[in-house]
This record gives sequence, structure tokens and C-alpha cells, in this order.
Amino acid sequence: MRSMLGGQVGSLFPEGSDFRWDMVVSMANLAVVGLDNSILQANVEPTTRIKVESLFDIVDMHLDSLEMMPPLPKVDRRISLFQRTTWLQESLNRWKPLLNELLNALTPPGGNSEELNPFGADQAEQSSDSSPMERMMAMMQKIAAPALVASQIGWAVGELSKSALGQLDLPIPRETKGGIELIPENIESFAEANLIEVDHLYIWVIVRELIHLAIINSIAVKDRLDFLIRLHIADSHSALSSAMQNLAQIDPTDSEAMQNFLTNPSALVAGGHSEAQKLSQNDFQALLALIEGIVDYQSRLLAEAIFGDFAQIEGATKQNLLDPSNTSLTVASLLGISITAETLQRGAAFISGVLERDGGQKLSALWNNPEMLPTPAEIDAPGLWLARIEYIGG
Repeated sequence: MRSMLGGQVGSLFPEGSDFRWDMVVSMANLAVVGLDNSILQANVEPTTRIKVESLFDIVDMHLDSLEMMPPLPKVDRRISLFQRTTWLQESLNRWKPLLNELLNALTPPGGNSEELNPFGADQAEQSSDSSPMERMMAMMQKIAAPALVASQIGWAVGELSKSALGQLDLPIPRETKGGIELIPENIESFAEANLIEVDHLYIWVIVRELIHLAIINSIAVKDRLDFLIRLHIADSHSALSSAMQNLAQIDPTDSEAMQNFLTNPSALVAGGHSEAQKLSQNDFQALLALIEGIVDYQSRLLAEAIFGDFAQIEGATKQNLLDPSNTSLTVASLLGISITAETLQRGAAFISGVLERDGGQKLSALWNNPEMLPTPAEIDAPGLWLARIEYIGG
């Protein structure tokens, strides 16, 4: 029994390999191509590329007309169109540092393959102070936890690639280099399902992606957003505890139940936030409200200037963003990014309040000074923010 188990562990986790990341990539790709590898991924049609690039040029011409925006250099105003599997690979490469931090936070100490002995437990867990059942459970957790976490994270990212309209609706810090990346198949499917003019939807998504890209790469926002995401990740232990409890209730001989569990990443977020995460969410929500508030406001201005009535598109995309079944919500929740209806309302009220009092001049200066970011209290009282900014000479 021992030699058999040791051999299985060794074959699954080759020496020197990061089996967790390999599993993330494998499960992400599996989510896209299907369990039987039968879902074809057609290349983006040349005619679609030509059309979308022309629409991008129209947006680019209007972008400099927006006030209260941090600059986005012309060299970074580019668009790439990908099929789902290519978009997925690009996203995994870009998000790998953050997702590896998440894997490390969720996997118990000693959960890496290099730290496992052939039986999946270290010597301390095999001491005589533990009962045979306790030692067995410790062994199983060391084997199961890394695989469980990696599988569900990978599946969540794979599912995201099948529905994402714009990558930056999930505002994860990234460099401006490379511009924005869209999946035409997703945008055109969404337009058809919601009876939206597809060219207008392309413009709407391009507008929001470019504005998001400029905002989250501004001097004021970039480091703060990155810090809050990493702070949330560091306190993610409660997610694993909840998932392992759910796993313990599944009959390991029930292959269908195990498959459903491994492809249900919501299990990782079912336990809610830890106490430490709840404390940091106040600051996180204030920053997200600011980001989404300015993106919404500027998107409306640009969309109205380019094609007029945007109400239907805004309503459909916002409903999709807040839909509990939206596949981006699991990835977002794992990173602490919680964009709710309240987040959007707070952001809209803050921008409106500042414009009424100041006309937007202070918002224009905000992006170059981290000290000017509004606090949670100031997001709900823009007059307080303006008074503080005046005091510090903003």
C-alpha cells in the first residue's frame, strides 16, 4: 500500500516540477476545450480583425478629448484579438505571479511536492502523538489540498475565458505594454444574446478597456491596487478550510461527484472572507468605487460622442457584471475584487459630488499623487475629500 501510494505521488508530482502551476494550466485549458477535447477554437477571421481595428481607431481619436484622465501613451494604445485558448495563455502568463501567491497562501505549509515524503506527510505528522486517523487525514490534506486549489483556480480562469468581454472588467494590475486584448467570439455571442448592435458593443468594450488601462496604471492607483490584492491573498487561509470541509463530505469512489467538485471553483470562496480580509475590504471597496465610478462616467461620455444612445449596452453589460453566475466573480473574489451594485453606486455618487462642487479639476490631479486617493469615509462624502485635497495643496 505504501509503495503504491508513494509511486502514484511521485508520478503525479515529478521531482523539480511545480505540479500546482501545471495543474492550473491543465485545468484552465480543459475548461475551454471540453472534457473530450472536442470544442473547436476557430481563428479570428481577417474581416473581423479589420473591422475591429477600424473601430479601435475611432475610439483612439476620441480618447484625448476626455478630461480628468491619466495619460495613456500612444505606444500603449493597441488592440489584439485572440481566440479563447490564446487569450487564456496570455492571461495565465500575465497573472502567474499573483496566482502563484494565491496557491502558496491556500496550500498548507509543506504542501509542495518537493516537501512531501512518499506518503504525503512529513515526519512530524507521523509522530506517535497523533492517532492513525489523524496521520491519515494529515497525509490526505497534504496530497489533496494543493491539487484541489490548483484545479479550482485553473478551472475558474478557464471559464472566465469563455465569457470575458473585456479583461480589465476584472481590474488586475498590469503593464500598459501590449494594449488591450479582446475575444471576438465572446463579444459577438453577447451582442446576439442581448440584441445589441455588435459594432456598438465593440466600441463600448474598447472604450472601457482603454480607460481601465489608463486608470489602473496611474501613479496613484497601480501600487495601491496591487498592495490590496496581495494583502487579501495573504489572508486567504479560510477559503482552503471551507473547501477541504466540503471535500471531506464526498465519497472518494464517486468519480462524478469528485469531477463536479474539482470543476466547481465556487467551493474556494464559499467560506467568505477572513476577519483580516474584512478589515482590508473597506479600503479596497473605496478604491474600486473610485475606479469604476470614473470608468463609468468617462465611458458614457465617449460612447455618446461616438454612437449616441448607450443605455441598452450599459444596462446589459452592467447586469452581466453583477450576475451571480458571472464566471469572473470567482476569480475576482479570490483576489479580493468585489464589485457590487453598491460599489458602482458609491463610485457614481462620488464622481457626481466632486463634479458638482469642483468641476473635476481635483480629479485631474488625483492620478499622480497616491496621497490624494479618497478614504472610505471620503468616498461617501466628496466634500470632505475636496477639503483635504485643498489643505494638502492638491
